[in-house]
Amino acid sequence: MRSSPTLFPFRFRFRLRRLTGSHPQRNAHFRLLLRLFVLTLLLVVAYKGMRAAFYGVAAYQDVVELQTLRTRSLTPAEKLGQAERQLASLSTVMAGLDQELDIFYPLLRMARPLPGYGPALAAGPELVGMGIDLLAVARDALTLAPTQLAAAVDHGDAAALLALLEALSHQDPTLAGRLAQVEARLDQLPIGSFPPALAGPLGNLQAVLQLATPALRSAPVLPQMLGFQGARTYLILVQNNHELRATGGFLSGIGTLRLENGAITHLEFVDSYDIGRDDVEHPWAPPPMQRYMGIDLLFLRDANWSPDLPTTAQLARAIYQQDTGNLVDGVITLDLRAVQLLVGALEPLTVPAAAEPLTADNVVDQIKEFWNRPPESEATLQGGQFWEWWERRKDFMPMLAQAFLDKLQRGQFDFLKLANALYTALDERAIQIWVEEPILAAELARMDWDGGLRPPAQGDFLALVDTNMGYNKVDAVVRREVQYTVSWPATAGEPPLAQAVITYEHPLAVPGHQCDNTPRYGSGYDDMLRRCYFNYVRLYVPAGSELLEVEGVETDSVVSQRGENNTQLFAGYFVMLPGSRHTVTFTYRLPPDLTPENYTLAIRRQAGSPPLPVTIQVDGQKTIVTVTRGRYTWPAPGAKERSLIRAPRGG
Repeated sequence: MRSSPTLFPFRFRFRLRRLTGSHPQRNAHFRLLLRLFVLTLLLVVAYKGMRAAFYGVAAYQDVVELQTLRTRSLTPAEKLGQAERQLASLSTVMAGLDQELDIFYPLLRMARPLPGYGPALAAGPELVGMGIDLLAVARDALTLAPTQLAAAVDHGDAAALLALLEALSHQDPTLAGRLAQVEARLDQLPIGSFPPALAGPLGNLQAVLQLATPALRSAPVLPQMLGFQGARTYLILVQNNHELRATGGFLSGIGTLRLENGAITHLEFVDSYDIGRDDVEHPWAPPPMQRYMGIDLLFLRDANWSPDLPTTAQLARAIYQQDTGNLVDGVITLDLRAVQLLVGALEPLTVPAAAEPLTADNVVDQIKEFWNRPPESEATLQGGQFWEWWERRKDFMPMLAQAFLDKLQRGQFDFLKLANALYTALDERAIQIWVEEPILAAELARMDWDGGLRPPAQGDFLALVDTNMGYNKVDAVVRREVQYTVSWPATAGEPPLAQAVITYEHPLAVPGHQCDNTPRYGSGYDDMLRRCYFNYVRLYVPAGSELLEVEGVETDSVVSQRGENNTQLFAGYFVMLPGSRHTVTFTYRLPPDLTPENYTLAIRRQAGSPPLPVTIQVDGQKTIVTVTRGRYTWPAPGAKERSLIRAPRGG
């Protein structure tokens, strides 16, 4: 017979009273046992804590040794051997740390609500586990090529790198997968809530992992692409995103990068206006360029009309070969945001002509100053020496590139910080890369680093593409936001209705300003910010969508046609005064196979554009986001709230 719930507490108190009782001797024995137990527990905790501290110090020392190894005067084989020994020691230390901390893990996980260090303490068990797994991957990777590296001692770092890449091309196929698992676990941690002293290194590590995983998958072709099997030349398109174009900005500068045996043997930049011959045929410019900009023929500086970089890159490569006779092996774009990120990773960066060392905070202002007053020249835009100024206004590009290259070659930089800057630039599409080699091209597309206009196989798609047609730098200040609404009619089976409302704001008021689309420089760089916005706006949506109405553009400019890569394109042209707001609204039907139950949305942010605020309202469910990465998916993969988008439809 089960005990009554009211009887159990009485029996428990009775037995406890029998143990402790009121007998003085019995009470003394109990207190003695309790003190012994607490003392023993404290001794165990102290012992475990001291051993954990010992392992923590040892781990820190091993990490410091690994960090300084890169700058030590050792041969590649010696560096490899030392790295293997340090990694083995660190692995042993981390395993010991994990064992000593094991009894503390339940308490650490309970510390999450604590202010300040709570989230970091709660993540301690996972961080230690990831460290052990990551060390195992690193040790396996380093043991792939000891023979090859030893044979490369007399041939320098380039031969050592080739040996390592060749070994990685025959790697255990699980290596990249194991690294991706560690990366995925790190992605799940709330790094943003950790103290800065921990969040910074973890963020850098995260970037290294996100670069290393695709590099491992591309290892079979990296020796070829790095020039170990013959020199490779890449075309660099320098995009000024203050004058927004489809792939990120006006092609202000053109660079060539040559790699031989893993080393940079040539890096040169010229004004984009210097690339172009009048004695060869050029393709016709797109009709909107002809109509609104007066551009009849397409030269390299205007070649980035298509927002799909693989399409643009192949056209740019063909025009470059036609104008120079040189064939390149790939195309790289970078904009001012990329310059900020890379300079920030190497700061302070010394450029002789600059008044102060360059940092992420001042590099854009310094570039504008160099444009207004070219370095090592007395010519200015307003100084009566226009043609000398015009010829030298971009002289800063090779000087900045050389300062960057010098710092890399001296090795005086934080590798993890640079990796983080590179990953961020790729993730935001401030840097984009296209190559013809199919294995690497597929990996770049997989990571969304090739600048491709890539709608999903299923679901909704939205890509806003602005093209500044005003011969100015207004995009440096123009702000834009999108309100996107999708609803289903009450009648079952009818296609969903979509409306994209795009609001532009030009914050710099210029009283009495008259819009003039004549190419001119004015009084300086900042003068080109205070002008009208002549914008050709394109909206890429799923193929099969039907345009119903466009508001806010010139009536005779409206276009609806098939777009690149299985999309539908809606477009139009408008002019906006400085200091004003302007709204463009596209209303259209989406394909009928999109239902409330299967609906997803992929938003592609235009390269070179600032973070894009978007308000999404789908069948009554509202979400507000700011898209900073190249692509945003709603709802997020694996979201548990999918049922929320099945809100009742209005009648």
